[in-house]
Amino acid sequence: MPFKVWVTREQVKYFNRRQIVLVPLLVDSLNLKNYEQLEEQLNRHLGQEAVRKCMQLILERAFFRKLSKKEVAAAVDILKNKLQHFCVGMEIINILDDNQKHQYASCIFMNEFNIKTKKELLIQIKELIQYELGDVQPRRLEQLYLQSQTYQFLQNQQADMKIQWKIKGQIQLLEEKHKINLISWSDDKTILVLVYDKINVQVISLQIQENTFIVQKKPKPIQGVFGSTQINCVYVNSSILAIGAHDIKIYNIQTLALTQTLKGHQNKVNDIVQFQNLIYSCSQDGWLIIWNQGNKYKGIKDNEGLQKIIISDKLTLISSRSINNYNLETKQLLNSTEVDDIIISACIYQDYILVNKSNKNPTLELYNRHNLQYIKQFFGFWQTEYKYQCRIENNIITVGSEDGWINLWNIYHQQLPLSKLYHPHKIIDVLLTNYLLVIDRFGITFYEHEEQQIKN
Repeated sequence: MPFKVWVTREQVKYFNRRQIVLVPLLVDSLNLKNYEQLEEQLNRHLGQEAVRKCMQLILERAFFRKLSKKEVAAAVDILKNKLQHFCVGMEIINILDDNQKHQYASCIFMNEFNIKTKKELLIQIKELIQYELGDVQPRRLEQLYLQSQTYQFLQNQQADMKIQWKIKGQIQLLEEKHKINLISWSDDKTILVLVYDKINVQVISLQIQENTFIVQKKPKPIQGVFGSTQINCVYVNSSILAIGAHDIKIYNIQTLALTQTLKGHQNKVNDIVQFQNLIYSCSQDGWLIIWNQGNKYKGIKDNEGLQKIIISDKLTLISSRSINNYNLETKQLLNSTEVDDIIISACIYQDYILVNKSNKNPTLELYNRHNLQYIKQFFGFWQTEYKYQCRIENNIITVGSEDGWINLWNIYHQQLPLSKLYHPHKIIDVLLTNYLLVIDRFGITFYEHEEQQIKN
């Protein structure tokens, strides 16, 4: 089992005070004077030749900017002590004395050199490292650096106060021969829908009181909703149960009677939402379809597969690599932003969108949901190959991983976890109420914390 590391509020405050956030290595590193540290971080993620070329480009610009400001001595210092180590064919500079170096630098500047703009430099660097790191956004290397710093911090610091968790209770939701694959909560968290064995559905009423858990199943499960076809998504509220595969089936939540079958998507359905008596569904085929009483009402086509629908005062569609805001009435695109990795899931909270990305490096990123500007990233993951399920309740982000680790952050405060907890089974979902509910393939485990430190 992975070892546990606990982080106290005092340590998090200390970490924040240290301001261990280097100037982003692609954008703001153009003004960074600690080039040795920059080189060290690049060496962690790039090959030797790519590092040499990147450093050469960055130092060349710094060198000629100094010359343009008539700071010749500073320029020669960069050339002598830094830039020449990354350049090919400049060994001749080593045999020149100080006066000749000054003359050489001045001649280069006054004759013909044009200084690259930041944009031009970034384009060149992105082209150099695209092969090794993929399509890199300006903050990508900063994220990698911060992540490595976080791992080191978590492993080296000693906790003075631990947020200890203990099991309050456990409920087996299905017989042992079955396994839960997917779940969905109603907005008020009183209805829980389980997809088990990939094709069957069980509806459960759940009441969580101070010291009591009341679970009541609907009399019969819905077996083989789409025959042998796997269920991809579920939506539930106080009126309907919607189940998606390639088609969508709508049930009355009280009687579980089938009321509608919606056909129109050409690939698997990834998300379903009801809003003002209209059904919104999105699919891997790139289409958002709006259904009115079983008929197609409107649609929006994206070039990539759509993963998530979020409806508030606007319509937000999340594809595998972008976030897009639309006018809820006219369906006109308002703004859009691209991300640098595959989006697995996302959720909305007040004025924020929390995006869960996972490919080789799982990350949680926070965006302003109105202008889609990047705000910050949350750190603290141990593994790199697992998918994560995330929720936000009462300012606390709760993330459960397939490898059993659970992290909790305060959305407004630190970028490191308030707490880490290990659960011995693959996690399907997590929910923080007055207890921490962890759903795995077998049922629900209720955790409570001994130190009341999870506060909003």
